[in-house]
Amino acid sequence: MKLNKSTLFIILLSFGFSASLQDGDTLVIHPITWNTSSPEGWNAQYKQTISFPDSDESWSEIIMVQILKCDSATKGDQYPCGEWDYIWNTFVDVPVEHTTEVFSIGSFVTPYGKRLIMGDESGWKWTYDMTDYAPILKGNRFVTVGNNQELLDLKFLFIKGTPPRNILKVENIYPYGHHKYGSLADEELLKKTTLHLDPTASGFKIKAVISGHG
Repeated sequence: MKLNKSTLFIILLSFGFSASLQDGDTLVIHPITWNTSSPEGWNAQYKQTISFPDSDESWSEIIMVQILKCDSATKGDQYPCGEWDYIWNTFVDVPVEHTTEVFSIGSFVTPYGKRLIMGDESGWKWTYDMTDYAPILKGNRFVTVGNNQELLDLKFLFIKGTPPRNILKVENIYPYGHHKYGSLADEELLKKTTLHLDPTASGFKIKAVISGHG
């Protein structure tokens, strides 16, 4: 029997994600809503520990849904929407032995304008395909996302099924950083490195994200 999304959400939270899912069922994680307090400070971001499913379920898709709206409750400045455009990233902290590794899984440049209207009360929606990040979106993860120029509503949709690829591992080639184009081109900061590929893997994918924000 299929459960609707709202019922599935309540049951899975109550039983610690232990309920059995059928292919096509969607588990909704909704950590940030319009009622979540806007962060304090210049260009401050939302910071939360999110409980992702920690089971051996396979997910055909993992979608991050980000909805922004202009609202007087924002604490970035005196305008309902940010006066300027800002870049922000979605960071996930992953414990590794005795330290923490930070992964940047999303990059976004905010729209801006003192009189900007973004879908009125419903806001504007952006979606990110996070399926390749399945190995790090497990268990309790400290997540940094958004900023205080607009209000944020954030959901993660875990759709039960067979993924297009069986992701064995996600690795950082270089840590996240702020670098000038010249330094990148001259290999002053991000020097050549050697990658040790998993011999059991049948394919590999490299993702590089440069904001272009200047």
